[in-house]
Amino acid sequence: MKKVGLYIIAMVLCFQSVGMIHKLDIADNNSEKREQERKERYLRIDSFANFMDSLFANKQYRKILDIYYDTTNNKFRDIKTGNAIAAYFMLGDTLQSDSIITSIANCCNKKGKANASEAYWKLQFDNSVGWVYYLDNPYNKNKMDTLLCDILKLQELKNPKIAEKILLMSINDQYCRKQMDIYYWNTSGTRRVPKFYKIDSIRYQKMQKQTTDDVFNLLQKSKRIYGKEEIGVDLAIELLALLIHEDDLNRRAYYLKLIKEGVKSGVCTKSNIVNFILRTEYIQAGPKGLEKYTKGLDARIAELVKEYDIQNYSFNSW
Repeated sequence: MKKVGLYIIAMVLCFQSVGMIHKLDIADNNSEKREQERKERYLRIDSFANFMDSLFANKQYRKILDIYYDTTNNKFRDIKTGNAIAAYFMLGDTLQSDSIITSIANCCNKKGKANASEAYWKLQFDNSVGWVYYLDNPYNKNKMDTLLCDILKLQELKNPKIAEKILLMSINDQYCRKQMDIYYWNTSGTRRVPKFYKIDSIRYQKMQKQTTDDVFNLLQKSKRIYGKEEIGVDLAIELLALLIHEDDLNRRAYYLKLIKEGVKSGVCTKSNIVNFILRTEYIQAGPKGLEKYTKGLDARIAELVKEYDIQNYSFNSW
């Protein structure tokens, strides 16, 4: 699959880029140490995720729940929670699975007003097999979509209708990517339990294509990027991530223009421009040109940083 290949390239380049770009920050003598600690942390997370994935794949749902309710170890809470919700669902106890979701949403409610930002991130539950399998059920996915939209409505935004559209597009984008993550590639660059969970590739491809079309249609109509004052900090970041995930080079050219205009209006930063250009260039390089592009990446980053006059630049996804 072409998209899978590009995704793998993206992950490889991302890790190589982060390491290289950190060298630009001469003042930070601890960057290599932090990078190593970050990679070790990802390996620990992936190791635990693999373990929980295996339990779910082998239908050891009670064991998953025992781990979830074990209060002696609070690490990897998101992975435990997503799998516990799915385990109850697989055992036919939808009341308990709904109860966990509701309790998390309620915990994010402060003084009668939902903290939409906190709720949004806490209700993601990482890309474990159990959680993605749970969302594979249309009823469950629609239920989560509705819940997140209801929470969003409790946040004071200047453009709530656009915010809800971007939220749903972001949810669908992440849903497709989580499917691909568990089946093909994970964050540390190692395989994770292939074939334990079979994705509906046709459904995934249609949803991914529809999401990219929805994003393009929205920004074609607006002719600008929406900022945090209109749609909130989280969705302003998610919108830029949606643009990063576009593979069509013509659309990317249009998005780059909008991002540059967004810098002038204050809704984007110069770093957003450089991030977007780097992502576009590795897509253009493709699998055959990746090695050559990677070797010249340090020089290219330095060139862009100088061109856009950026201090202490550090690569990220948006």
